Amino acid sequence: MRPLSQADLVDRQQLVPQHQATLDPLISGALPGQPNQVRHVQFGLARHLDVQQNTAWLILHKIMQTMKIREDTRRLGPFVEVDDAYLGGQAPGQKIGRESPNKTPFLLAVGKNEKGHPMHVQLQVAKCSRRSQIEAWARDHLCQDALVRSVGLHAFRALEAQARVHQRLIVNNDNRLLDTAFFWSSTILGNLNTSLQGVYHQLKSNYVPHFLALFQYRFNRRFSLKDLAFSAMRLAARSNPLPLRQIRLAESAT
Repeated sequence: MRPLSQADLVDRQQLVPQHQATLDPLISGALPGQPNQVRHVQFGLARHLDVQQNTAWLILHKIMQTMKIREDTRRLGPFVEVDDAYLGGQAPGQKIGRESPNKTPFLLAVGKNEKGHPMHVQLQVAKCSRRSQIEAWARDHLCQDALVRSVGLHAFRALEAQARVHQRLIVNNDNRLLDTAFFWSSTILGNLNTSLQGVYHQLKSNYVPHFLALFQYRFNRRFSLKDLAFSAMRLAARSNPLPLRQIRLAESAT
């Protein structure tokens, strides 16, 4: 069988189903004993497709960017938990806390059904202290009849313009309140942190949107894991070409 090129996989040309098994671990998370999953899949993809490591890296990030573009259209409701979160840690000699340059802030929202069960998640890199960014997110990702509960950040008042009802709760490190009012957002954040810690010890901030999109794509399609890998490959094959410079500007790529 002829090796599969980048153009074959991503740029509207031939899609070979035999290569689906190579990407299954990345997309479905089917490597429970493998701590460095993405790097493992990158090496396997390079061998299987007979391409260089840089080409395999680019293919993986093109697939994740395609997932991001697809998930950017998702709206949440009827019940939504909204929280702010951060990836990264403290660096010697740098500012600590939310404003640390070593941390990447993002918004985490969980859409729940009438029984309170989580159905979908939405993750987006954003400075949660800026009202304009929260307002833009709410306009793009909240249903008009959504009942929203959020943490008490002042910028989250912007959610009131889009949500039918908005409840702000001041948490102040109250673990008891977090475990009740924000149970699912806290649980999903813990799973996300565990997942990303197994990817790289240090994750560059401009690639954070890709890995958030990968987690979101998996979570939102967890009820149909059987077709998950092939649907992602089919989505990538139908997408517009993504040049390397656009991949490296992950969050601004459209």
